[in-house]
Amino acid sequence: MSQEEDDILLGKALNGDAEAVERLLGQYEKRIFNIALRMMGHEEDALDAAQETMIKVYRNLPNFKRECAFFSWVYRIAVNVCLDALRRRRMGRLVYFSNSEIERQFEIPDGASGTPESRYDNGVWMDAVKAGLSRLDPGHRAVVVLRDVQGFSYNEISQILKCNVGTVKSRISRARLQLQKILYDDMELL
Repeated sequence: MSQEEDDILLGKALNGDAEAVERLLGQYEKRIFNIALRMMGHEEDALDAAQETMIKVYRNLPNFKRECAFFSWVYRIAVNVCLDALRRRRMGRLVYFSNSEIERQFEIPDGASGTPESRYDNGVWMDAVKAGLSRLDPGHRAVVVLRDVQGFSYNEISQILKCNVGTVKSRISRARLQLQKILYDDMELL
């Protein structure tokens, strides 16, 4: 759907058109679930967070002032719902590591190609990355998911998190270093 069609649909939704609201929310449903899944780590928790996000978007739609892009507003709600749920579960600790402590760079392989053995190894590696993500503090997990999993730009993340681009970049850098340290330490244990 084009930006113009999106704007028309949003306008109708803001004027109370129930069908337009349903279509608008349907456009974001999968991406909201994917963000929630990456942040929450469990499908059931992600489904709950995605559903809560959709309800909050629906209830707060009349309050949307078009001061930012609609998708930024929706994803900010999704991230906040997940962060709130993670805080309630008291998951994660905030730990910072400097570049000097990291001796190895890790790449996330593409699991779609290669031999059966390499696909198996890639699957094991992806499981390790997912487990590492689940050990990041919620704020760091949010920026990594938004940037590296969902592919948002720094500017888009800045809008979603309501902070400046420099802050986004530093959080992403710290989060990646933390994830890298977690993965390196886990590989050392094997």
